Amino acid sequence: MSNVEDTNNSSDLSEFFSALSKEKKETRQKLEEDIANPESGLSNLFQQLEEVHRETQKV
Repeated sequence: MSNVEDTNNSSDLSEFFSALSKEKKETRQKLEEDIANPESGLSNLFQQLEEVHRETQKV
């Protein structure tokens, strides 16, 4: 493999991981917003899980 190919592959990998990191941050932010929103189904699910967890610890 030549240095040019190595540089191109490195650049491609860098772009890939940069895009992956950006997508991960966006997804995490959306999840955090959904969890924080009391009207979202995800928020309600977490509240129910917390309630069930507290109830099972009482027993």
